[in-house]
Amino acid sequence: MTYIAAFILGYVIGAAPIIYFLARARGINLKTAGTGNIGAGNLWRQSGLAIGTMSVVIEVGKGTVAALLAVALLPGESTEWTLAAGGVGAVVGQMWPATLRFRGGRGNGTAAGALAAFDPLVFAIAISVFLLLAIRKVMRNVMPGGHSSDRSRTVPIAVIAGMSVYIIAGVALGAYAPAIACAVILGLTFLRRATAAWPPDPETGLPPERSLVATLLYDRPDFSR
Repeated sequence: MTYIAAFILGYVIGAAPIIYFLARARGINLKTAGTGNIGAGNLWRQSGLAIGTMSVVIEVGKGTVAALLAVALLPGESTEWTLAAGGVGAVVGQMWPATLRFRGGRGNGTAAGALAAFDPLVFAIAISVFLLLAIRKVMRNVMPGGHSSDRSRTVPIAVIAGMSVYIIAGVALGAYAPAIACAVILGLTFLRRATAAWPPDPETGLPPERSLVATLLYDRPDFSR
């Protein structure tokens, strides 16, 4: 019950639509602006450095706070599994928030915050690999006047590579099992989302309706209708 409670606590924190309402306060609807992704990356591109940095801190903070708060509030036999359950719950909440009809962000930042809470040393190694692969793409997206290509696979590939390194480094350095298990779960989730078919260019026609299955499994609209 402790781990279920930790997961629910994490989900509530992750599902809090802070970034969405932060964008709305600046007159930006993330559901229709830019990539349509309700996450820190899209808000950064739409609002600039200051608000973008704040949104990244919020998104990453959700994962770290959820994991640490679960341990602080919920006593259990295994602190490590409580920490992991809280962190994974936050990522699930960020990806599929009930507050936004299960249409959330990619969860990359929240996962980073959770993995950092699980094992800071292993995370430092993994984030270095991510930055090595994605730094040019990230800088193009966030710098003023930068151009973002919705069809680029650079960041998803870098995320999956970072997850893989996290798992390998965790095993090599003897990280505790919950951290490695959660990294495997999150890595497989990101892999499935990243390999979903790209939607057609919105300029070629009206945007299709989103089905519940497409939203939950693929994080893509349903283009079969």
